[in-house]
Amino acid sequence: AFDFSIFPNPSTGANTNILISGLSNDGRIQIIDMTGKVLKTLVVNSNNVKVGYLPTGVYMVKVSNSATAEQVTKRMVIVN
Repeated sequence: AFDFSIFPNPSTGANTNILISGLSNDGRIQIIDMTGKVLKTLVVNSNNVKVGYLPTGVYMVKVSNSATAEQVTKRMVIVN
């Protein structure tokens, strides 16, 4: 099992970090807006990923384990 945290959250969007723990294989991060549109997809193999600028809004961050298909989704808020 793995988990992740988003900090700071809420964020200004310029420098948001996603810290992943327990992900032993390559994973995938998706940034999804509230309409369900996937805005960014990142393939990751490290435990700390920086997400660049995003407009003000509420997003869902979905992290997937490529080997097991396990997924965890959390909410991210970007403010100005």
